[in-house]
Amino acid sequence: MAIFAVDLMNMVFISWLKDEEITAAVGYAGAVLFFTTAFGIGLSIAVSAHVARAVGMRDLALARDKATSGLILGIGIGVVFSVVVWAALPQITGLLGAKGRTAELAVHFLRIVVPAQPFLMIGMIGGAILRSHGDARRAMMATVWGAVVNAALDPVFIFTFDWGLTGAAWASVASRVVIAGMALVPIWRHY
Repeated sequence: MAIFAVDLMNMVFISWLKDEEITAAVGYAGAVLFFTTAFGIGLSIAVSAHVARAVGMRDLALARDKATSGLILGIGIGVVFSVVVWAALPQITGLLGAKGRTAELAVHFLRIVVPAQPFLMIGMIGGAILRSHGDARRAMMATVWGAVVNAALDPVFIFTFDWGLTGAAWASVASRVVIAGMALVPIWRHY
């Protein structure tokens, strides 16, 4: 839920700008990001199943191998997937019905956020690995800290720095990097 809360926070803060086209652009962007996030969730479920099975067999070396392979696969697929989505953003937003300035703003926002999707995928896969080891608290805290960072940076970037939509995008990027870091650090330290 914290991952999706980040997108909701962007929508709320952007709506305070009282510009309907910018608010609509974030809505279209949210639909695209929901799709890309769902892709990462599917990959994290697959990695979790493999790691949990190895942990259940008490084969921690195999669990490490599966976790490492899953993270490498996630990075590779995340980068390729992000490149494809990034290249097709005008067409994707057009298919969703965005037109004119709203479409341009949605593409602008997504051109900043989509390259950070591999970080979110790493964070989700890392969280799945942590849950596979029974460490649900650290897995949850990775996404919660990401949401906290977004909630803290959104008003600063949007209003204080007066970056508007661009600020919301950079706050989302920072959030994704934090999620990845908060998931990977406990894996390296403990598992």
